Amino acid sequence: MILGLAAIVGSAVLLLDSANVWDLHGYQAGVAVAAAAMTAGAGIIFSGIRGRAAGGLGTFAIIALLLASLFSLPVHTSHLGTFNESSWQPGSISVAEAGRTVVLGNSTIDLTKLYDRTPLSSDVRVPLNVVAANITIKIPASIPVRIQSELAAASLTVDGENDGQVLAEESTTELNPQASGSSLIIVLQGAASSIDVVTVP
Repeated sequence: MILGLAAIVGSAVLLLDSANVWDLHGYQAGVAVAAAAMTAGAGIIFSGIRGRAAGGLGTFAIIALLLASLFSLPVHTSHLGTFNESSWQPGSISVAEAGRTVVLGNSTIDLTKLYDRTPLSSDVRVPLNVVAANITIKIPASIPVRIQSELAAASLTVDGENDGQVLAEESTTELNPQASGSSLIIVLQGAASSIDVVTVP
């Protein structure tokens, strides 16, 4: 019940920002997750007063606070998608390096245009932040790709292989080992999401 209330509180913050009722100046994801963590914290206190165990509320609150810290970093030019279906296909390295944030939405992120049959001159880092969303990430098959992921209560599927939903996990996945040259590095951070990575020939 408390977890459901925490989700409602976080969603309410995002709705208020989306409706321009409350301008959070790009920090809406951080505020929403922090509000959910505060709700979970109140639930822990209430459970303690009643002499009951808090169950998984403590773990949820810790993860939520970590995510709130992540999303409260200084705002840059990263695009934010919320409450909708969207697609993003950066046409240049500079646009890709600005990253993308998806909150409570379904999104397709197509990174195949970053390879135009010319090897990358240096590694390209693409930051992706995902909260309560379903996303598909398309990557080119002709260049080395590395996925650095920090996920909480999320599932990651790479070319059909699913790691299973985990409470919290940090991992690095290397793709296209046959390719040479500089790498496309996807820095993936998220929670309560389903992420599907697809290699496109």
